[in-house]
Amino acid sequence: MHFVELAANDLEAWMPYDRWARGLPQEDVLITFNYDQVVEEAFNRVRRPLSVPEQRRGYGLPISAREQVLLKLHGCVGVRDTDLSPAEPNSIENLIRNPAVIAVPGLSKADEAETSLDQLWEHASDALAKADKVSIVGYSCPTSDE
Repeated sequence: MHFVELAANDLEAWMPYDRWARGLPQEDVLITFNYDQVVEEAFNRVRRPLSVPEQRRGYGLPISAREQVLLKLHGCVGVRDTDLSPAEPNSIENLIRNPAVIAVPGLSKADEAETSLDQLWEHASDALAKADKVSIVGYSCPTSDE
């Protein structure tokens, strides 16, 4: 999220993301383990629609093949179980009451993926099974994600 905040008005920093978001075929399914909102911001910047299903709150499900889809398999910092108070959306108290829906590294990560995020994982599995090509960008495969 630090990149999104710092690069808000830095056109040069966003150029590769803008080019990437503009060039993706609509039928491509995007799958990420990242919690940040860089992909969403890139699509917003180039004014391309992007469906980001949120399983915990039921948004975007079932998934439509008519839209570009981003599956966030470990959740997202921008997704909360309940809405944040609009008066102070980033206050510590507000964030403690409404923690982000993410599968953080540790013992609970697999449980979260198998329960709160299982539909997203199923859609990702289906998309990978149907894919002609798969591109993996920036994944280091840490020991904790075996």
